[in-house]
Amino acid sequence: MNVWMPSLDTQREDLNWIRDNNLIDLIINEYLDFKDVNSVEVVSSYENRSFVLNLKTKLLLYGVKNVYISYTNGPIEEEFEKGYEYFLKERISFYQKLINDKFVRIKILSPFSIPIPLTNNVINYQKSINRLKFVSDYLIQAQRLIIVKPNKLWANQLNISLDTLSNIIDDMNKDNLDSKLDVINSLKLKAIRFISKEGTN
Repeated sequence: MNVWMPSLDTQREDLNWIRDNNLIDLIINEYLDFKDVNSVEVVSSYENRSFVLNLKTKLLLYGVKNVYISYTNGPIEEEFEKGYEYFLKERISFYQKLINDKFVRIKILSPFSIPIPLTNNVINYQKSINRLKFVSDYLIQAQRLIIVKPNKLWANQLNISLDTLSNIIDDMNKDNLDSKLDVINSLKLKAIRFISKEGTN
């Protein structure tokens, strides 16, 4: 009698699918309150597109009307080819509409993502980014979430497998979230402000 066993690659894909779905469930059911939310922006690097599309599907099924995806690399290069001023005007218009709709932002952060090539359009856009300061001002008061998502590039930098890195991140989230919340809540703070020499405020 022959018994079929899934390959190691298939097992890894299944495990990653389970991890991703568990994380999406946490985002929707625990980390943020989407009850009266009409619009969500998901910001991520293009390497996470499968996760982002899965998250978008689950948010739409939950009842969020509009889910917008903003990639920080990949397809964004095509938009920059039209010129930085055109791209900036599009961004300003886009965020004005979202702010009117009281949007929620979810940022998927993956260190060592593939960067955008530094063309003149990209450099000029970065110099003019202060015209989008109104978005940062809005996000200070709005619901937002940053999720750290392991990727292969990050794992390679650490000389470990993606599975090992994912396990480390999972363990940190499980072990530390409640205790960190308890410590922060016990301080009874009204606000936390982050300032850096690079311009973070």
